[in-house]
Amino acid sequence: MTLTFNSPDKHLGGVTYGGYSDSIVTKGKKVGVAGLGGLGHMGVKFAHAYGVYVVVFTTSPNVSTAGTSESIWKLANGTGTELWNGPGAQVFGGPAIAPDGRHIAFSVRQHGRTSLYVMQADGTNARIVSDSLDLQGAPAWSPGEQSITSAASDHGIPRLFRVPIDGRPSVPFLQEYLVDPAWAPGGRFVVYSGPDIGTQFSVKAVTAEAAAHSMPALTLTRGARHLTFLPGGRALVFLRGDIQHKNLWVLDLETGAERQLTNLTPDFDIHDFDISPDGREVVLERVRERSDVVLLDLPRR
Repeated sequence: MTLTFNSPDKHLGGVTYGGYSDSIVTKGKKVGVAGLGGLGHMGVKFAHAYGVYVVVFTTSPNVSTAGTSESIWKLANGTGTELWNGPGAQVFGGPAIAPDGRHIAFSVRQHGRTSLYVMQADGTNARIVSDSLDLQGAPAWSPGEQSITSAASDHGIPRLFRVPIDGRPSVPFLQEYLVDPAWAPGGRFVVYSGPDIGTQFSVKAVTAEAAAHSMPALTLTRGARHLTFLPGGRALVFLRGDIQHKNLWVLDLETGAERQLTNLTPDFDIHDFDISPDGREVVLERVRERSDVVLLDLPRR
C-alpha cells in the first residue's frame, strides 16, 4: 500500500478537548476561543457540543460574525481546483463521493442551520437535497445511489436518516444513537459509531433492512470515527491509538484479525484519512496547528 500525505491546517482536537475536560464546563458557561484555526475551530465545535456560549477572539480579516468561509477542493495531478464555496459556510464531516464517482454529497453549516448538498464531481449543479435536518457527522451514499445516509439530531440524539436526492422527504432509518455511517460495497450492511463511553465508543453494524448485522467486536477512542471499507467489503480500515496520536489499522471482518498498517512517528498526528477506490493508496490528513483555547468566566449582566 502506497501512502500519500496531505497536511492542511486542521487538528484532531485532543489538545482542545483536554482544555475542556480539565475544567468545569457545563451548559450556560461562557468560553473564549483565541484564534479560529484548526484547534480554535475544534474548540468552537466542542463548546457547541457542551451547550456553552462561545466568543472567538481573532485579528484575521477573513473571519467575521458570519464565521469563516470554507470550500471544497479537488486535487488532481498536483493542481487544486475549487469545486464549491459558500459565504460563512462550514463544511463538516467530509464530502462523500458516490461509488460511480459522478456525484459528491457534503454537509454544510451556514447561517445557523445545516444543509445536505449534492453536486456533480466537477462542482457543477450543486443543490440542496435537505435543509430540514440537524445534520451530524459525515454523510454516506446509500445502496443504489438514489439516497444519502446521514446522522441527524433527533431530540438531542443523533439517529440515522435516509435522504432521497430527488427532493422527497427524509425518512428515519435507525433509531439508536449513531454517527458517521459507512456502507459496505454492495450495500449489504452499514457500520457506524455508537455513543461515547468515557473516551471510547463501539462500532456496530446493521443490514440494509435495519436488522442487526454480526461483526467482530471493535472499540475505538474518540477522534477515530471515520471508517472505510477496502474493496470487496471484507476488511475495514480505521484509526487506533490514544486521543492525540493514532495509526491506521485494518480489521478482517471474517476472522476478526487486526493488523497495523502504519507506524507513524509521535509528531505525525492524523486528523482524517481516505482510501482510493482500488484500495492501493491511502491519503492522510496531518495535524498542524498553532492556535490556543482559553476558558473565560464573563461577568453576568
